[in-house]
Amino acid sequence: MKHCIFALTLVFSCLLLSGCGDPTLDATNQASIEESVNAMMEEMDEQEQQKFQQALASIALEATTANIQKAMSGATIDAEQMQNDFYASLDGKTAQEVIDYAAQQND
Repeated sequence: MKHCIFALTLVFSCLLLSGCGDPTLDATNQASIEESVNAMMEEMDEQEQQKFQQALASIALEATTANIQKAMSGATIDAEQMQNDFYASLDGKTAQEVIDYAAQQND
């Protein structure tokens, strides 16, 4: 019985702690990504907002450039799939992870 109580306590503790931390992007769709970007930016000062917005723009530009290169090589490009790939690259990332991801792409 003690093991069961301990296990349940451990599980509930993990669940509570998993809710802590920096907010992440919900890139399920256009509305959810806009909502989560706005919510994240509310917690930032002006300088952090600029860095975050620049990182998002850089990632979008890189994704667009990659898709243009694919199209120029003869591949068929599906706009919906392009958007889904972009969202997937951002989904679940914190603001700092987005900034770091953009920096990696620019290296």
